[in-house]
Amino acid sequence: MRILLAHHAPPDTDLAGRQMLVLAGTLQAAGQEARILPIPDSDADRPFRRPSLTPNEDGGQDYCDLTSADLAIHRQMLRRGLDQEVHQFNPHIIHCQHIWVLAHLALESGAPYVITAHSAELDALARDGRYSRFAHQAAENAGRILVATTELATRVGQVFPELKEGVVVIPPTSAARVISVYEAVLRARGVTVD
Repeated sequence: MRILLAHHAPPDTDLAGRQMLVLAGTLQAAGQEARILPIPDSDADRPFRRPSLTPNEDGGQDYCDLTSADLAIHRQMLRRGLDQEVHQFNPHIIHCQHIWVLAHLALESGAPYVITAHSAELDALARDGRYSRFAHQAAENAGRILVATTELATRVGQVFPELKEGVVVIPPTSAARVISVYEAVLRARGVTVD
């Protein structure tokens, strides 16, 4: 199975990214073809610092401090990178970190996708309503929302009451359990893996 792992920041900059790196390794060890969406860490291509949901942890600029123009530039940069990777890699499924901007772009790509939710985006949604539309549409259309704890599952359900089901408590780096989620999502979409 071809799996595109996607995060809005370079993977070594925060906990979600580091978990994604571990998951990529365990998926590859399980015989899957996992690729991480490359995100440039250079600020040269944008007029603002790299956006972050955890600026105190990784030194990025808080997403909530972006201007609307900055957000549009950031979305376009992410969209170009995601579109290119989807075209070249042709993933069976995309696995996004965070119910956030990149997950919304995964929805727009048309590829099946799942999201691992973290508390950081829920905190940011409470502070900045501009992201609400992106997050709600991404969550509502995701094949599954994965969370690490039952407490986080409860919180996701409170923020996204439209999710009647589809929130799964699963260790974030458990390849066997994550693969079974991918397979269920693909079966539901009628996608066969060659």
